Order: sequence, then structure tokens, then C-alpha cells
Amino acid sequence: MSSYRYCPVCAKPLLQLLYQGKPYVECEEKHFLHYDTQAVGAAAIIVHEGKLLLEKRAVEPGKGCWGLLGGMAEPGEQITECVVREVQEESGLEIQITRLLDVQGGHTTCVVFYEAIVTGGQLFVSSESTELRWYDLSEIPYEQLAFQSHLVMIERWLSDIQKIK
Repeated sequence: MSSYRYCPVCAKPLLQLLYQGKPYVECEEKHFLHYDTQAVGAAAIIVHEGKLLLEKRAVEPGKGCWGLLGGMAEPGEQITECVVREVQEESGLEIQITRLLDVQGGHTTCVVFYEAIVTGGQLFVSSESTELRWYDLSEIPYEQLAFQSHLVMIERWLSDIQKIK
């Protein structure tokens, strides 16, 4: 159920309701309506000259661990725009999406994974990372990855490219 208890406009208690079996809260005066929904994000497997780009995270979740570059979509943003923007903000690199890899959802987030190549930009480390590193495909630090979903996607991607060769 929602963490909202009172209307942020009129301060009246919110009604706890169901729509098609899903809970939501609504102000009886119709000032406010809230559904608990998943946040949507995107991440990219970025390959350049046979190496995979990973970031060492400077922030939670996963602070100090490695991960794919990506982040959460802003309101109204297309998910492909999200991954391109996040990669540019986190690394300075411009990318071109080459294919959709998978969509993975959990309780609070849904992440769209893409494969991408570098098309420009100048690599730098943003405040969201402590380090960026190009990993040889045989040296990926699986045991140090921040998220299980990143590990699954990297392993699946490597398996796919082995089949293509």
C-alpha cells in the first residue's frame, strides 16, 4: 500500500482504494491520486575495440562495486533517450544503440538493457563514479558487480556473441 496517508493539497486522510485488484490512494476531494508504480531505467553494455566499459559506483546502491552505465528515466523521457543521456552524463561518451537485449523487472524498478557502441565524446569520470575501466571480456569482475541483473545480462550477452562467432 502507498506510503501516502494524507492529501498533500488539503491534508485530509486519503482513501485506500483498489482498481483491478491494485491498491491506490485518492483524496476524497479529488486533489490527489497516487498509484505505487515501478521506476523505469536503462543500462548499456558498451563495447569498444573488444572491451566492455564498467563504472565503479561512487553512490548507493552498490557504492564501491562495478556496474554497467545507466540510470533512471526522467518523466516523459523515451527510454532510448534515457540510456544515451545517462551514458553521456556518467562518462562523456556518445553512444549508438545497436540492439535491445532484455527488460528485467523487480518490485520497484524495471530496467531496459541495450547493447551500444561508442560514436564520439571524450571519456571522463563523473561524480557518480570513482573509476571507469575498459575490461577485456575475459577479465570482467563478476564477483564485484553491484547488481545481479548486470551479471545476468553480461553473461547472457557474452553467450550470445560467442554463438555469433
